[in-house]
Amino acid sequence: MCKTCDRIQQLLDAATMADNIASAIKNEPDEVAMNLLSATPIGRGIKSTRTAARLAAPVARKVARTKAGKAAGRRLSRSLVAVNKRARTKAGKLKKGWTQSRVMKTAHKMAKKGR
Repeated sequence: MCKTCDRIQQLLDAATMADNIASAIKNEPDEVAMNLLSATPIGRGIKSTRTAARLAAPVARKVARTKAGKAAGRRLSRSLVAVNKRARTKAGKLKKGWTQSRVMKTAHKMAKKGR
């Protein structure tokens, strides 16, 4: 083969390899990341934690809110405003004896009563 034909063949091989890499990244990103990370000493330590966390995370589905859920949210919001007014000073700090836990508990009780 001549030099030009050889160079053309090298370019075609590189393009094919690039397509294969792109499809591997698209189809199996975790596997590609593990292979790349395992090439370095630091990556070997990161590899196990990164993929484990990624595999453990569940996919969240979007759920439509109901009319009752929206109403309950509005009631809780209004009761939180009222309780925060009672529980906080003018500077915005919690008054003595009040905790964020107590604020939320009181707000939930008020919302449940419908006030």
